[in-house]
Formats: sequence, structure tokens, C-alpha cells
Amino acid sequence: MKVAGIERTLMQVCWEALSPSLDKTTRTKLKTFIDVTDLFGQMYVARDIASKAQR
Repeated sequence: MKVAGIERTLMQVCWEALSPSLDKTTRTKLKTFIDVTDLFGQMYVARDIASKAQR
């Protein structure tokens, strides 16, 4: 979890540095991809925590 947190922080820093240089369409598409990927990661963590709680 600690590594995942570090990766998420680095992703946010990179996004802040990169996004101003992108055109609006590319920025929107890339941000959507990032958000969906992050959401799936959060769902995976929630599912893993729930499965451990059921044991």
C-alpha cells in the first residue's frame, strides 16, 4: 500500500507538470484515463479489504 501511495503521488506531480503542455482534447482524454485507472485501483483495494473482513 505504501508503494501504491508513492506511485499515486508521483502520478499527480507528473500530471501537474504535463497537463499545461497538452491541448484540451488530449488533456481531457488522458485525465479520464487516469481517473478511471485510479477508480479501479480504489475498487480493488476496497474489495480486498472487504474479503479480508469476511474471513
